[in-house]
Amino acid sequence: MTDIAVRLQEAMTIQTGTPVTVRWSFREFALNCTRRDGRPLTQRMHRLFQTLLNREALRELTPGEDPTMGSRATLIEIIDDLAVSADHQGARAAALAEVLLSAGMFHLGDQLRRQSHALSELDADDETLEVIDEARTQIARTILLLDQADTAQAKERR
Repeated sequence: MTDIAVRLQEAMTIQTGTPVTVRWSFREFALNCTRRDGRPLTQRMHRLFQTLLNREALRELTPGEDPTMGSRATLIEIIDDLAVSADHQGARAAALAEVLLSAGMFHLGDQLRRQSHALSELDADDETLEVIDEARTQIARTILLLDQADTAQAKERR
């Protein structure tokens, strides 16, 4: 098992609260990742894994390399997906009356859409990869904060 697969397994175990098993190759990780009780990961956890996997794939691009249109299209797709995710988390934050967090997520979504448009006209550079990396980090943190807020509200209702 590769080092990144081990790190992903540990991160997902912490996130799910139950041990996560990784079978065989890193390439098959998304398809074969299950909890030890045999249940598949939730859709949210699968999306988190995909985000982490895409992050590692982006690191494989050589800085300064002129990506092919296929690579550029992939980057644009990743940025667009992140923008949608930021908007979704912004809506969740608004529903929980987390105004500052909501505004931050909607602002991030707007920044990502602008970056996507700029990338469609220019080559990818280190700044683009940094924007993607930072956006993923912010969105992942927001997901965790909102999950905690959801849990706290559910406990208060009981």
